[in-house]
Amino acid sequence: MAPHSPKRYIFPPPPSYTTLEEVRAPINIPSIEQMSVNLVPSHLLERLEEYRADENKAFLLIGLFGGACLGIFSNWATNENFTITRASLVLLGILAMLTVFCAFWAFQINKRAKSVRERMLDYTILRAGENIIEPLPTENQDENPINKPQNTDSDSV
Repeated sequence: MAPHSPKRYIFPPPPSYTTLEEVRAPINIPSIEQMSVNLVPSHLLERLEEYRADENKAFLLIGLFGGACLGIFSNWATNENFTITRASLVLLGILAMLTVFCAFWAFQINKRAKSVRERMLDYTILRAGENIIEPLPTENQDENPINKPQNTDSDSV
């Protein structure tokens, strides 16, 4: 009789489970400066996301119209008869103008998104290690409702 052979698994056996006492993971707490969080108004974040979505649409249209221009050029290059018709020139001109227009549109959207992003990075409500709330500094402090003097006269209504 053959000696008893151990079971062979097609897959490796399941790992042994560990208990919480056996798990030791180091915890590194970063400095206060590294943990600082800038709180920004949600409307700025929403506007930035809208600009990014519009920028993606503009780049999609650039690829569409630019690819159509390249398609016309490749058809001309691979055609044996190589006749350029007036209709193909007009279509190529329209597609090229649309490509340039979409590139300009994407550039403008990118500029707006960068300005919103810069405003978000400059916006500080809560600094690390402080428990104070500061309003965003405005160009004209007199228009800021926080800095307006309160009317303390009891006679005036």
